Amino acid sequence: MNDSHHNLPDTEQRVVQQVLDEQVFVSGVVLIGDKIWAIYGSIPYDGNVIAAEFDNRADAESAFGQIAALQQGTAVRVGQIAATPALPGQGSTRQL
Repeated sequence: MNDSHHNLPDTEQRVVQQVLDEQVFVSGVVLIGDKIWAIYGSIPYDGNVIAAEFDNRADAESAFGQIAALQQGTAVRVGQIAATPALPGQGSTRQL
């Protein structure tokens, strides 16, 4: 699904940076309507969102792959539970 060798145009590379700056935890790529491909994910306190839209699948998947690779190990994916460090007096870990 993720083609890391696909070069994005500069305008779409800026979209990747904007998604990273907004700290959207990306989850996947979905077709909206007949021809718009979107990266979806979540933002803490806002829930699920459309993070970016693209005119073609290749660009959407490439952008998703770049974002997901940069977020690896820092993002909590939708549908998963992550253990986080505990607060003092709460044991070794707590569930989100």
